[in-house]
Amino acid sequence: MEVGKEKIIYLMDGIDIQMPIRQYMNLEYLYQLLGTKRYFLRRKQYFEDMAEKKPPLKTVFSLFTPHIVGTGIMDEKQYQKEKKELHELISKLQDAKNLPTSCWTKRNNENYLMWKAYAPDNGVCIKSTIYNFMASFIEDDYQIICGEISYNNYKGLRTIDDYLFSKHSFYSNEEEIRFYFDKQDNEEQELTDEHVYIKVDPSVLIDEIILSPFMDDKNVYKAITIVHNNYNCRINKSLVSIKRKQL
Repeated sequence: MEVGKEKIIYLMDGIDIQMPIRQYMNLEYLYQLLGTKRYFLRRKQYFEDMAEKKPPLKTVFSLFTPHIVGTGIMDEKQYQKEKKELHELISKLQDAKNLPTSCWTKRNNENYLMWKAYAPDNGVCIKSTIYNFMASFIEDDYQIICGEISYNNYKGLRTIDDYLFSKHSFYSNEEEIRFYFDKQDNEEQELTDEHVYIKVDPSVLIDEIILSPFMDDKNVYKAITIVHNNYNCRINKSLVSIKRKQL
């Protein structure tokens, strides 16, 4: 870390920096995270939800007063002002799709549907806090923006922040806390890669590892052995009890 260089962190309204958060992930990615001490970030536009890539322009257009030549609905000065604001907002929306992004949940208990959707079979859930997650990053090249997702179907958007922390209502079960990473310098970013990796300290990042209830006994034993022998992390089996398929 460079002397005198500080992390720049923005917390949206209502965010408690000590809030417990969880992230569900694949077991192999956990091994990669612990072994390389690099955290995986996918760019926003490569998420499965197409709204992450394509800004809801229909909603954006509805925010601005329609101007019809000769009707007197809006004077020319006001029209040019709103036209400029609209173009600036659309430009920011297009840029936002390239932001490296990390998605967590504020659900403080295990959730069966989250296991099924995001960590089926050989998956894990890591527990942390907003503070520990942001403090775990060794590099200071990014400013971090953290906020809670509003499941408003992208209605009532007025700013780029409104868009960044909005989703469709059918994702509301996630109760998502989201982090965006933006380069602090003004250098042109390489945007050809679908994802980026950032150096972290896993011992700061991870409070506890929980193993999927769908994980077979062989992989449970392997995961516990690897983590206990090589890393300073708590690891436990899921509290969810299910009937697993016989091999």
